[in-house]
Amino acid sequence: MPEASASLAVTVTDDEGAAAVRELLADTDGEVVAERQFGTLVVAVAQTTVAALCDCPGIETIETTAAIGIEPGDAGEDLDPGVED
Repeated sequence: MPEASASLAVTVTDDEGAAAVRELLADTDGEVVAERQFGTLVVAVAQTTVAALCDCPGIETIETTAAIGIEPGDAGEDLDPGVED
């Protein structure tokens, strides 16, 4: 499904790995949505780009964001609605 997209958490081993991911995303209209601790980039890519992403140098792991619970909006149910800032 060429029009389908994926939200992935990509953990890179170093700055060169991050640069390789960013370069691939720039070439394929993907984007870095967020940067997490421990070298993890949350990316949005077309599903047709996932195989190329897996071949990037400097990749430690790739997981769907749904599998690790960092989809946008997931924190809402963890907040206490009775506490105001």
